[in-house]
Amino acid sequence: MHENSANLPHDKGDLFLFFKWENFVSDAGFAFKFLASRPKIDSDRIGIFGYSEGGSIALDVSQNQQLGTLAPKVLILAATAG
Repeated sequence: MHENSANLPHDKGDLFLFFKWENFVSDAGFAFKFLASRPKIDSDRIGIFGYSEGGSIALDVSQNQQLGTLAPKVLILAATAG
């Protein structure tokens, strides 16, 4: 974050919008779809690893409609809230 601090919004309202939960889920979903689109990667064998809050994001991504029929084949949740 420090490396990109100049590009972050500085207004509190804008910061709230920037750090919305949906943005984190959307970013992770797009990363998953990008990885699945790579020609040398078997999209039928991709999973998501999420640590702590990332585990909750992984759960949301796996249920997110933006993936369509593409879905992670495995979720690994480490130190994720129950």
